[in-house]
Amino acid sequence: MPQLGQDGIFGIGPLEAGEEALWVQYTLVPQLDPVLARARELGAGQVGEVMDLGFGRSAHLTTPAGAAFGLFEGSEEMREQMEQG
Repeated sequence: MPQLGQDGIFGIGPLEAGEEALWVQYTLVPQLDPVLARARELGAGQVGEVMDLGFGRSAHLTTPAGAAFGLFEGSEEMREQMEQG
């Protein structure tokens, strides 16, 4: 798994029976909750609950047309590492 410091930045896993392969593009946001609320106001559908990943938080959404996308807020440590390059 690609990493930033000790943390994975994306994952690839096996499919469960009946699942289809897909890609989800994530957009890095400074604060997940207000961006998620605004996306929902604009018609995005939230899929499941916000996930706390230890190195940040993410949410899966769909556009009104059904396309999947995600939002990601990095932890304070991750943001500091990204700023340092």
